[in-house]
This record gives sequence, C-alpha cells and structure tokens, in this order.
Amino acid sequence: MLGRSKSNGRRPKKARNSDYRTSRLRVTACGPEAPESDSAMHQLPTPATQGQRWRRLLSTHAIHMVHAHRNDDVELYCPMHAHEYMEFVVADRVGGITHFGSAGGLLEFHEGDVLFYPPRVQHDQRMSMRGGVNLVIGVEANLPLTPPLDRPQLLAVRIRSEIVARVERIVGAYGYAQDELTQVLMDSEARAILALLVREGLERDFAEAEHNAQRLARLARQHLGRQFAHIRSMRGIAEELGCSPDYLRHIFRAEYGQSMSEWLREVRIRHAQGLLAQTSLPIKKISRSSGFSRVQYFYRQFSRSTGVTPARFRSQCGAAAPRPRAGRRRPGGP
Repeated sequence: MLGRSKSNGRRPKKARNSDYRTSRLRVTACGPEAPESDSAMHQLPTPATQGQRWRRLLSTHAIHMVHAHRNDDVELYCPMHAHEYMEFVVADRVGGITHFGSAGGLLEFHEGDVLFYPPRVQHDQRMSMRGGVNLVIGVEANLPLTPPLDRPQLLAVRIRSEIVARVERIVGAYGYAQDELTQVLMDSEARAILALLVREGLERDFAEAEHNAQRLARLARQHLGRQFAHIRSMRGIAEELGCSPDYLRHIFRAEYGQSMSEWLREVRIRHAQGLLAQTSLPIKKISRSSGFSRVQYFYRQFSRSTGVTPARFRSQCGAAAPRPRAGRRRPGGP
C-alpha cells in the first residue's frame, strides 16, 4: 500500500481531537449476513452463532492474497490512492494518520492497531515516525459483509503474537507470489489471519456486550425497585435504557434467572407485606400504593405468592385491622 515516495521531511500535523474517528469496527457490527432462520428479532447473536456464520463465510468464499510486505524502509508519506482489494495494516511498532474520501475524512491509528481499508476507498497514509514497522497484507475476497463499508476502519482487536508471527512468516517467505504453489500458501495464510482477526474480535465484542448486558439488567432491576408503584409496562423502561423490550427481557432473565414481571411482582408483594404488618391502612389503599390497580388482582397475586390472603397475613403478624369509620349521628339521636 505504501509506495516509495519522497518525503518533505516535516512531521505530520497534529489533527484536532474532534477530527479523529476513534470508534472501532466490531466484528459483530459488520459481519456475514444472517440467514433468514437466524434473523428473528427474539434471537440474539451469540459467540457460537456468529462463529458459525464466519466459519461458513471464510470456508466458502475465495480469499486471494495480493501482497504482503513491511513498511520499515519507506518514507513518511504515501499519497492518495485506492486499490480493488481490501487491505489490512498491522501497526506493529508505529502509528500514523490516514485521510480518506473526497470529504477529507481523517482516522488516527496507533501502535498495536489493525487498520482495515475497504476496496476502492481513496486514502493516503502518513506514519508518525521514520523507520516504523507496519505489516501490510492485501487480500482479494468477495465477502458479503453488512453493512457495506465506505471508509477505513480500526478493527476492534489488538495485536497478538500469533497474528504477528503469521504476517511475519508471509512477509519473510513470500512477499509476492512467484509461482502457483506459493500463491496457494499465501492464500492459506490470508484465510488463517482473517480467521484469527475474527476470533479475537468476537471474543472482545462479546466480552464487552456481556458487560453492557449486565449493566442494563442491573439498571432495570434498580428501576423496578424504585418505581414499582407506577410501572404499567416494561416498554417504558427499555426506552429509557435505550434498548428493545425483547432484548431487555432476555438479558434480565439471563442475569437473574427470572423475568422482569416476576421480579416486579416480588417487589410489590414485599412492599404490601410491610404495610400490612406495620400499619393499619385499609387493604384497598395498600393495594394501590403497592402498584396494583385492582384490589381483586392484588388478592390473587398476594395469595399465590404467600399462600394466605392479605387479611390472614395481617392477623398472623399481629397487626391491628383498620377500625371501621364511625357513622354520622342522626339528628335527634341519643
């Protein structure tokens, strides 16, 4: 990707922080298109299903390595260009900046990053220091990724010794294929490197997704515990947390082993038990303050959860039942 071009010897300008596109492409965000049978909204991607899709993709589509070389002997700057194949830059010992597209997009990469250039995307590249080492692989692969990409991306992976070792072996042994057998070896290594990048990306993506899911489930549980008296549906909680109701229900059950409705009912029944045991409030009022809109439904849910009626529970706790209101004295009465 980086040709031998003359350098003006100047250090690259430091771009404004607001210009840097620091978000990383996740393997799960741009991967093989899901089969129709897997695309139902209630089914969530898992490491196993994503791994199966990528395995099918990498094993059934042609992957052809165009070149592999090091950029440790080139100048600082490579001018704007594009290529018909996808390209991976493994920033082993140096970072830099790349501009892309007609709108002047900008992306910064650092030591340890993996930079991905989609096919036919205009870009340049300026390294942060002379003599740095980038490992570059150009790969022709008709991979039906979704969504399609129109700009360079930082892959959400970090360099591992296994990936670097394979790239180094390609660079040292092959570089550019000299015969058909060498090309077969290079293509095999390209497929292996793509599989390694996908595997690490999936591991990182799902570790992050699991952490986020646990956080969302915890926030939902806290919200149910605080607002139990006013909640009428779970959709509002999901909207407040920025996720779909189906997804929130799924991660809540996975985290706590019960549904959100079951947990909400427990919170409401515990609140009602406290009021029955410690106050003389009428049961109808306790029902409303505990989040039950109808007293008959409250009776059913309370009896199902505790095995006794609210009145029986109150008597077992020794709490005094509310006294009936004294009737108004009739005029002329005693």
